[in-house]
Amino acid sequence: KKRSVIPVITLHDVKSGNSYEVKEGVTLQQVCEQYCQHDDMPIAAALYNNECVGLQTKVGQSGDVDWLPINTMEGNQCIIRTAIFLLVRAVSDLYPDGKVLVKHALRKALYCELEIGHTVTVHDVDIIKKRMHEIVEQDEPISQVIASAETAMEMCRNRHMMREAELLRHVDVTHIMAYQCGQTFDYYMGPLLPSMGYVTCFNLRSYAPGVILETPTVDNPFTDVSTSDSYYNAVLWAYQQGVTTGTSAVTFAPAETCTRAQVVTFLWRAMKGAETR
Repeated sequence: KKRSVIPVITLHDVKSGNSYEVKEGVTLQQVCEQYCQHDDMPIAAALYNNECVGLQTKVGQSGDVDWLPINTMEGNQCIIRTAIFLLVRAVSDLYPDGKVLVKHALRKALYCELEIGHTVTVHDVDIIKKRMHEIVEQDEPISQVIASAETAMEMCRNRHMMREAELLRHVDVTHIMAYQCGQTFDYYMGPLLPSMGYVTCFNLRSYAPGVILETPTVDNPFTDVSTSDSYYNAVLWAYQQGVTTGTSAVTFAPAETCTRAQVVTFLWRAMKGAETR
């Protein structure tokens, strides 16, 4: 018997100029883990042959790949969509017939209403938030699944996303890419992150009659600093002014104590910045 030979695909990294030879059928996440370990920022998605796709996407043809870190506009949108899916998953786990309706943006957060069979209480918000953290800690994987266009439209209608449902009705496709986490399926107008473990910073708070879902913004690269933190604006100012760069590219470590050397460095940077303004 002759063994079947798996075709080799050549990917050209737009930013680095490097080329990778990989086996057909591997995911972009596998390629990223092998070749992008030196990057400071976690990769959220990729432009694969000029199409923005999730890292779950399997490589099927040679071409260009442009990795999109989480601090880019595209990467931030992946975080927001995945955070919504995280909320949908948590509500589904706790309330089997529950629905999440994303109503509108409220400043730098999302206002959502929950259909869980009764008026949403502070206790409901607390247990939903706890379940969300559990899912993140377990790093639940998010997989891509092929769904019919009609199924995707129904998913949109269930969350009152009428504009998206109408758009799908006019798109000349029979099947689209949906996402699954655990037993929860959903459809989004763009890629999601590979797993829930990426959503390390979010906040869910009561805002009658619904809830507010907060996620990091492009301006804030730190996953451990939330918009609900009392020091959020101060940290963001210090980062934007170059006073601090954090403990890593994505962490600020707000609970850690500053050393004398760090305080002196902050003051020196602040004074240098004042001199140039």
